[in-house]
Amino acid sequence: MRWVLAISIFFNLVLAALAAYLAVYDPSVATVTTPLGRQRTVLAGVVNRELVAQHGEEVLSDLVGRLLIDLAAEESHIELDRTELEARWQQWLTEPGVKSRIDAGETTAQKLKEQLVTLVLLDQLSWNDLNLSEQEERMKKYFASHNREFEQLHLRHILVESEKDAQEVMSRLAAGVDFSELAKRFSLDPLTRDQGGDLGWKKRDDLTEDLRAFIFLIPVGAASNPLGSKSGWHIFLVEERRDTYVQCRDDVRRELTRQRRPETLSALRERFKVDRYTQEELFQRLKRPGFQDDSQPPVYDIDADVIETPEATPSP
Repeated sequence: MRWVLAISIFFNLVLAALAAYLAVYDPSVATVTTPLGRQRTVLAGVVNRELVAQHGEEVLSDLVGRLLIDLAAEESHIELDRTELEARWQQWLTEPGVKSRIDAGETTAQKLKEQLVTLVLLDQLSWNDLNLSEQEERMKKYFASHNREFEQLHLRHILVESEKDAQEVMSRLAAGVDFSELAKRFSLDPLTRDQGGDLGWKKRDDLTEDLRAFIFLIPVGAASNPLGSKSGWHIFLVEERRDTYVQCRDDVRRELTRQRRPETLSALRERFKVDRYTQEELFQRLKRPGFQDDSQPPVYDIDADVIETPEATPSP
């Protein structure tokens, strides 16, 4: 039995040593080495400290907001409007900036869709506070005074380098060549070229000031004359137009619910009890091994065998 006791004590000592090691272990996440062998290493604890200091409050507020929305939706028996979710998602995908962020690895489609789910639920909560007659009255009134903001054009464009190239494209258009095929062949815009120059639906505010007045005068189905800009020469095609209340109704509703978001979140914070840490308390709670206080110098891991820089030889 003594050997069993000895093994048990041995394993307990090993576990205690491992726990002590993990309590102070702080992995490095970056190392810089000079040609002379000097090293400075950034530890994970330092990175964590900076992240908490710079973004901790913002991230915590965002997470609390998501919990408020989820709980309010459950309490009110609100089911996610998946038709609205899909419609919003398709709108997001038509924006070149969203697609480029996904392609560049800055975010993922899954993360963006999770954010969109939260926004759709929040808008449902905001909008359900009004009865149907109030909703319709507010939308019609808002559209009557902001109709130009909701007018949209479905645009395609072709970007070329020179006016001569633009005139060449115009001659092919006049000969009956399809606009999207010309965009795939000649356009220099990498974000829209493969989609036949499709820019999606654009409001006035989506266009530069020098273009918006001119482009909104183009009839549906017609192409513009070549327009010069800093990036080259453009030819625009107006495929469709939305400018009536019935056509813009969904966008009016989305704008009104977007405006009501802060008010709805503020009401939820008053309605539900929220216990949360202050910035200093959050800083302490999120400490990890190697996490340093501001009173201490940054943690660096210095190579023990660094080569000291030799002193300069005195001149004779």
